Amino acid sequence: MDTDKQAILLKKTTALLLGTHDFRQLARQVTDLVVKELKDQNLIGAAIFRVHEQENLVYAYTYANKYHKLIDALLPAKFSQFNIALSRTDNLVVRTVVANEMQHSENI
Repeated sequence: MDTDKQAILLKKTTALLLGTHDFRQLARQVTDLVVKELKDQNLIGAAIFRVHEQENLVYAYTYANKYHKLIDALLPAKFSQFNIALSRTDNLVVRTVVANEMQHSENI
């Protein structure tokens, strides 16, 4: 991503952060913005998870993807209802949190 595009994305993200007080709404807006702005770089989706340390869980908050409706129909519950224990290190989301670095897999 070139510097001008990074600056524009940063300005848009800052505007969202300053103008939104509801975390769930903010999360939806940010994931939508990131997917929209980075689609030319083949980004197909973005998600926000939040760690609840006292419960030792990672909670799903929202995601954005052009196949959102199809994915929602396939999920057994709303995305925002999912959570997983931080002890489940076989899970890529948990590994991301524990290792503090991006994870990837060829498998879904």
